[in-house]
Amino acid sequence: MDELLDSSYKARIEALKEEEDFEALGDVEFLDHPDDDARLLWAFYRPSGSHPVQVADKNVTVAIMAFNHSRLQPLDRFTRLNPDVVADPGLRIKIQNRSRMLFRALADDNLPELIAVLTLYPVYMDLACDQIKNGRKYYNRRSDFATLTRLLALLGEKADEEVLAALFTKLKLPETKEDIKAIVAELIESAADRRIVVWYEEKLGEWVAGCDLHPLQKSVLGKEIAGLEKNT
Repeated sequence: MDELLDSSYKARIEALKEEEDFEALGDVEFLDHPDDDARLLWAFYRPSGSHPVQVADKNVTVAIMAFNHSRLQPLDRFTRLNPDVVADPGLRIKIQNRSRMLFRALADDNLPELIAVLTLYPVYMDLACDQIKNGRKYYNRRSDFATLTRLLALLGEKADEEVLAALFTKLKLPETKEDIKAIVAELIESAADRRIVVWYEEKLGEWVAGCDLHPLQKSVLGKEIAGLEKNT
Protein backbone atom coordinates (compact mmCIF):
# COMPACT_ATOMS: atom_id res chain seq x y z
CA MET A 1 0.00 0.00 0.00
CA ASP A 2 2.82 2.42 0.86
CA GLU A 3 4.25 2.29 -2.66
CA LEU A 4 0.84 3.12 -4.10
CA LEU A 5 0.76 6.38 -2.17
CA ASP A 6 3.41 7.73 -4.58
CA SER A 7 1.76 6.32 -7.69
CA SER A 8 0.18 8.14 -10.59
CA TYR A 9 -3.21 6.91 -9.38
CA LYS A 10 -2.72 8.71 -6.08
CA ALA A 11 -1.79 11.87 -7.96
CA ARG A 12 -4.91 11.55 -10.10
CA ILE A 13 -7.11 11.14 -7.02
CA GLU A 14 -5.54 14.23 -5.47
CA ALA A 15 -6.29 16.16 -8.64
CA LEU A 16 -9.91 15.01 -8.62
CA LYS A 17 -10.32 16.29 -5.08
CA GLU A 18 -10.43 19.78 -6.51
CA GLU A 19 -13.61 18.96 -8.43
CA GLU A 20 -17.02 19.61 -6.91
CA ASP A 21 -18.28 16.14 -7.88
CA PHE A 22 -15.09 14.42 -6.77
CA GLU A 23 -16.66 11.15 -5.68
CA ALA A 24 -18.84 10.74 -8.76
CA LEU A 25 -15.89 11.39 -11.06
CA GLY A 26 -13.73 8.99 -9.09
CA ASP A 27 -16.38 6.27 -9.34
CA VAL A 28 -16.52 6.64 -13.10
CA GLU A 29 -12.76 6.49 -13.42
CA PHE A 30 -11.80 3.90 -10.80
CA LEU A 31 -14.64 1.51 -9.94
CA ASP A 32 -14.13 -0.58 -13.08
CA HIS A 33 -10.47 0.25 -13.62
CA PRO A 34 -8.57 -2.71 -15.09
CA ASP A 35 -5.65 -2.20 -12.68
CA ASP A 36 -6.19 -3.72 -9.24
CA ASP A 37 -3.96 -1.05 -7.70
CA ALA A 38 -6.22 1.73 -8.96
CA ARG A 39 -9.32 0.09 -7.50
CA LEU A 40 -7.48 -0.55 -4.23
CA LEU A 41 -6.56 3.11 -3.82
CA TRP A 42 -10.07 4.26 -4.63
CA ALA A 43 -11.50 1.89 -2.01
CA PHE A 44 -9.21 3.61 0.49
CA TYR A 45 -9.72 7.23 -0.55
CA ARG A 46 -13.38 7.30 -1.60
CA PRO A 47 -14.79 10.06 0.65
CA SER A 48 -18.07 8.41 1.71
CA GLY A 49 -16.47 5.03 2.29
CA SER A 50 -15.80 2.32 -0.25
CA HIS A 51 -18.46 1.66 -2.88
CA PRO A 52 -20.66 -1.44 -2.32
CA VAL A 53 -19.40 -3.06 -5.53
CA GLN A 54 -15.83 -2.82 -4.25
CA VAL A 55 -16.65 -5.07 -1.30
CA ALA A 56 -17.34 -7.80 -3.85
CA ASP A 57 -14.26 -7.05 -5.96
CA LYS A 58 -12.72 -10.09 -7.65
CA ASN A 59 -9.36 -9.12 -6.20
CA VAL A 60 -9.36 -10.14 -2.54
CA THR A 61 -6.99 -7.34 -1.53
CA VAL A 62 -9.39 -4.76 -2.96
CA ALA A 63 -12.34 -6.52 -1.34
CA ILE A 64 -10.61 -6.51 2.05
CA MET A 65 -9.80 -2.81 1.79
CA ALA A 66 -13.36 -2.05 0.73
CA PHE A 67 -14.87 -4.17 3.52
CA ASN A 68 -12.79 -2.38 6.14
CA HIS A 69 -13.60 1.08 4.76
CA SER A 70 -17.23 0.48 3.95
CA ARG A 71 -20.12 2.19 5.71
CA LEU A 72 -22.62 -0.49 4.78
CA GLN A 73 -24.66 -2.10 7.53
CA PRO A 74 -23.28 -5.45 8.78
CA LEU A 75 -25.56 -7.84 6.89
CA ASP A 76 -25.22 -5.94 3.62
CA ARG A 77 -21.46 -5.83 4.02
CA PHE A 78 -21.07 -9.55 4.70
CA THR A 79 -23.54 -10.45 1.95
CA ARG A 80 -21.61 -8.47 -0.64
CA LEU A 81 -18.13 -9.55 0.49
CA ASN A 82 -16.07 -11.62 -1.91
CA PRO A 83 -16.52 -15.07 -0.27
CA ASP A 84 -12.89 -15.99 -0.95
CA VAL A 85 -11.92 -13.59 1.85
CA VAL A 86 -13.85 -15.50 4.50
CA ALA A 87 -12.91 -18.90 3.10
CA ASP A 88 -9.18 -18.29 3.64
CA PRO A 89 -8.07 -17.97 7.30
CA GLY A 90 -5.06 -15.93 6.21
CA LEU A 91 -7.33 -13.42 4.49
CA ARG A 92 -10.08 -13.53 7.08
CA ILE A 93 -7.68 -12.28 9.73
CA LYS A 94 -7.29 -9.07 7.72
CA ILE A 95 -10.92 -8.16 8.37
CA GLN A 96 -11.05 -9.49 11.94
CA ASN A 97 -11.13 -6.11 13.70
CA ARG A 98 -13.94 -4.79 11.54
CA SER A 99 -15.77 -8.10 11.77
CA ARG A 100 -15.62 -7.96 15.54
CA MET A 101 -17.21 -4.51 15.54
CA LEU A 102 -19.93 -5.62 13.13
CA PHE A 103 -20.77 -8.71 15.16
CA ARG A 104 -20.98 -6.60 18.30
CA ALA A 105 -23.53 -4.37 16.56
CA LEU A 106 -25.53 -7.40 15.42
CA ALA A 107 -25.45 -9.07 18.84
CA ASP A 108 -26.56 -5.86 20.52
CA ASP A 109 -29.25 -4.66 18.14
CA ASN A 110 -30.25 -7.07 15.38
CA LEU A 111 -30.56 -10.77 16.14
CA PRO A 112 -32.42 -11.56 12.87
CA GLU A 113 -29.49 -10.19 10.85
CA LEU A 114 -27.02 -11.96 13.14
CA ILE A 115 -28.79 -15.20 12.22
CA ALA A 116 -28.57 -14.32 8.52
CA VAL A 117 -24.82 -13.64 8.67
CA LEU A 118 -24.13 -16.82 10.64
CA THR A 119 -26.18 -18.84 8.18
CA LEU A 120 -24.04 -17.41 5.39
CA TYR A 121 -20.74 -17.78 7.26
CA PRO A 122 -20.90 -20.38 10.08
CA VAL A 123 -17.16 -19.91 10.60
CA TYR A 124 -18.06 -16.85 12.68
CA MET A 125 -20.00 -18.79 15.33
CA ASP A 126 -17.28 -18.37 17.97
CA LEU A 127 -16.95 -14.66 17.27
CA ALA A 128 -20.72 -14.23 17.50
CA CYS A 129 -20.83 -16.00 20.85
CA ASP A 130 -17.98 -13.88 22.15
CA GLN A 131 -19.75 -10.68 21.16
CA ILE A 132 -23.04 -11.88 22.66
CA LYS A 133 -21.28 -12.52 25.96
CA ASN A 134 -19.50 -9.18 25.98
CA GLY A 135 -22.19 -7.02 24.39
CA ARG A 136 -24.58 -4.59 26.00
CA LYS A 137 -26.97 -5.98 28.59
CA TYR A 138 -30.41 -4.51 27.98
CA TYR A 139 -32.46 -6.04 30.77
CA ASN A 140 -36.24 -6.16 30.60
CA ARG A 141 -36.51 -5.48 26.89
CA ARG A 142 -39.15 -7.25 24.82
CA SER A 143 -37.62 -9.92 22.61
CA ASP A 144 -38.95 -12.01 19.76
CA PHE A 145 -39.04 -15.54 21.18
CA ALA A 146 -39.18 -17.11 17.72
CA THR A 147 -36.04 -15.25 16.63
CA LEU A 148 -34.18 -16.13 19.81
CA THR A 149 -35.21 -19.77 19.36
CA ARG A 150 -33.80 -19.78 15.81
CA LEU A 151 -30.55 -18.29 17.06
CA LEU A 152 -30.17 -20.90 19.79
CA ALA A 153 -30.82 -23.69 17.29
CA LEU A 154 -28.17 -22.23 14.99
CA LEU A 155 -25.58 -21.88 17.76
CA GLY A 156 -26.16 -25.42 18.98
CA GLU A 157 -23.72 -26.51 21.67
CA LYS A 158 -21.91 -23.18 21.45
CA ALA A 159 -24.84 -21.62 23.30
CA ASP A 160 -23.27 -22.28 26.69
CA GLU A 161 -24.41 -20.89 30.04
CA GLU A 162 -22.65 -17.56 29.47
CA VAL A 163 -24.27 -17.10 26.06
CA LEU A 164 -27.68 -17.99 27.48
CA ALA A 165 -27.26 -15.61 30.41
CA ALA A 166 -26.32 -12.77 28.08
CA LEU A 167 -29.21 -13.44 25.70
CA PHE A 168 -31.72 -13.73 28.54
CA THR A 169 -30.92 -10.20 29.71
CA LYS A 170 -32.76 -9.13 26.55
CA LEU A 171 -36.00 -10.76 27.68
CA LYS A 172 -38.91 -8.83 29.12
CA LEU A 173 -39.89 -9.42 32.74
CA PRO A 174 -43.49 -8.94 33.89
CA GLU A 175 -44.53 -5.67 35.45
CA THR A 176 -48.22 -6.49 35.89
CA LYS A 177 -50.31 -9.65 36.19
CA GLU A 178 -51.59 -9.01 32.65
CA ASP A 179 -48.01 -9.31 31.39
CA ILE A 180 -47.81 -12.89 32.62
CA LYS A 181 -50.71 -14.11 30.50
CA ALA A 182 -49.30 -12.32 27.44
CA ILE A 183 -45.80 -13.75 27.94
CA VAL A 184 -47.11 -17.29 28.46
CA ALA A 185 -49.28 -17.05 25.34
CA GLU A 186 -46.39 -15.79 23.22
CA LEU A 187 -44.03 -18.48 24.50
CA ILE A 188 -46.53 -21.17 23.54
CA GLU A 189 -47.44 -19.64 20.18
CA SER A 190 -43.81 -19.16 19.15
CA ALA A 191 -42.78 -22.71 20.16
CA ALA A 192 -39.98 -21.15 22.15
CA ASP A 193 -36.80 -23.06 22.90
CA ARG A 194 -37.20 -25.06 26.10
CA ARG A 195 -34.35 -23.15 27.75
CA ILE A 196 -36.27 -19.90 27.30
CA VAL A 197 -39.39 -21.48 28.75
CA VAL A 198 -37.53 -22.83 31.80
CA TRP A 199 -36.01 -19.40 32.42
CA TYR A 200 -39.44 -17.79 32.25
CA GLU A 201 -41.03 -20.41 34.49
CA GLU A 202 -38.55 -19.40 37.17
CA LYS A 203 -38.82 -15.64 36.64
CA LEU A 204 -42.60 -15.58 36.38
CA GLY A 205 -42.87 -17.73 39.48
CA GLU A 206 -40.60 -15.34 41.37
CA TRP A 207 -42.73 -12.39 40.31
CA VAL A 208 -45.95 -14.03 41.49
CA ALA A 209 -44.39 -15.05 44.80
CA GLY A 210 -43.22 -11.52 45.46
CA CYS A 211 -46.23 -9.56 44.22
CA ASP A 212 -48.89 -7.99 46.43
CA LEU A 213 -51.95 -9.87 45.15
CA HIS A 214 -54.74 -11.85 46.75
CA PRO A 215 -53.87 -15.56 47.16
CA LEU A 216 -56.64 -16.52 44.73
CA GLN A 217 -55.15 -14.25 42.07
CA LYS A 218 -51.75 -15.77 42.72
CA SER A 219 -53.26 -19.21 42.28
CA VAL A 220 -54.74 -18.24 38.92
CA LEU A 221 -51.40 -16.86 37.76
CA GLY A 222 -49.66 -20.00 38.95
CA LYS A 223 -51.96 -22.06 36.75
CA GLU A 224 -51.13 -19.80 33.79
CA ILE A 225 -47.43 -20.46 34.34
CA ALA A 226 -48.02 -24.18 34.78
CA GLY A 227 -49.56 -24.19 31.32
CA LEU A 228 -46.07 -23.73 29.90
CA GLU A 229 -45.11 -27.20 31.05
CA LYS A 230 -48.11 -28.73 29.32
CA ASN A 231 -47.94 -26.79 26.08
CA THR A 232 -44.22 -26.41 25.28
